[in-house]
Amino acid sequence: MTDNGLQISAAALSEAAGAASGVAAASSAGLAAAGAAFGLIDGVLERVERVRARKLSAESWLRAYYFEVIGNVELLDALDFKKLGAVDVNSPGFRKIVSRIETEIGLSILFSEKIDPASDLFRLLKTKGKMENRGGALLVTRKGKETPFAGKTLYESVLQAVSFTVVKTEVLKKLSAFDADEREFMKGILLRRRLLNIRERFVMIKNAMDALEGIRELSR
Repeated sequence: MTDNGLQISAAALSEAAGAASGVAAASSAGLAAAGAAFGLIDGVLERVERVRARKLSAESWLRAYYFEVIGNVELLDALDFKKLGAVDVNSPGFRKIVSRIETEIGLSILFSEKIDPASDLFRLLKTKGKMENRGGALLVTRKGKETPFAGKTLYESVLQAVSFTVVKTEVLKKLSAFDADEREFMKGILLRRRLLNIRERFVMIKNAMDALEGIRELSR
């Protein structure tokens, strides 16, 4: 990161989130796998370049992500999650809802070329946040497989949470666009659980960002 904001890489996906000291190694692998399976990077680089073109300062860029996060939290908090149990992933209503979850600034984090180890962002990404496993709804990935989390409190780094929210949201957007003839070959998708997990990560990220000096006065 420079004084003019974020440097964005349009090169190989394996270089995404190449923060100093290997902070972003895990998210790079996750993005690569999702991209190969679902065409995740279709249009992604263009969206990342839009962030770069704004030439935000480092502080303004971090605040932009904060507003993206709290906007998503409020959007998801407004949903009646009980009604999601009977909704199909490619229903017109769900497609509109998931399209409103913003990931553009989060994507730019995962595609950042360099992150200054002395910056608030670097410290933020390394921060461990916690989520309470209310109702046993939290999911984790173990050996490449998504499984229910068995404990009461889940600890993840903010970087892991950013990667989770971006990848899971983008995949849901892809799945919601499937035609009916494609949908018949898909497994059942627990939309309520998936959106709950996305929301809990966004809440965790917000809580971690609230402690940042440049964000504290904006925190809600």
